[in-house]
Amino acid sequence: MSEDRYKDRYPKLSDVLFWCRDNRVTPVPCSPRSKKPVSAISKRTLYGDDPAGSGFLTPTPERLSAIDVFWEQYGDVYNHNHVSVSLVADPGYNQGRNLCCLDVDTDDLMTTFLSSPLLSRCPAVSGGKGVKIFFFTDSVPVKGILQWKKRGDLRHPVFELFTWHKHALIYGEHPASSQQRPVMYRWLLGMHLSLPLIVWQDLAFLLLDLEQRFSLSATGTVGQQDLSGWF
Repeated sequence: MSEDRYKDRYPKLSDVLFWCRDNRVTPVPCSPRSKKPVSAISKRTLYGDDPAGSGFLTPTPERLSAIDVFWEQYGDVYNHNHVSVSLVADPGYNQGRNLCCLDVDTDDLMTTFLSSPLLSRCPAVSGGKGVKIFFFTDSVPVKGILQWKKRGDLRHPVFELFTWHKHALIYGEHPASSQQRPVMYRWLLGMHLSLPLIVWQDLAFLLLDLEQRFSLSATGTVGQQDLSGWF
């Protein structure tokens, strides 16, 4: 395996686009310092006032085509001052495969996740704090955004699992960045790594173990609120 020369560094846009194409995932262009999609792929641009038009999380043929055209025009000339890049969990953006993102907010859990043998081959991206860990899985029994919270504080999740209806930034300037304190997305692991396939049952076992070890409660934010027995 080649050395990970991007470890804890800020890659160029062209490197990120190449990694996305190599892994057959769609790099979604967003406004700089924002998760908002660029206007070229928005519902209004593609569908006008047509009520049948879909939001940008839906990978319609028109939207996928518009994304290709956008990168053909700007991929070689833009940088973080012009655009951010995100990945969307919807399988339609990833050639039918189930892309997942573990979004970890706390340092202790961040270290635990990154040191897990199951996740050791997963690309990991960090913004202002925490880490986002990306991988494919063989199935998604619960489609949506799953959150784990400390049982003494159910308002703030300590980590989330995105399996649908969500996207995560992997390149550009963090939304909380400022001129006085610039914050860029950096790769902790692995632009030299391919996105691995993790069996859902193995993932569930890891998450259940962490839930018990750290006294967490799991809730769903899309489609299912009670996650008891989802493992």
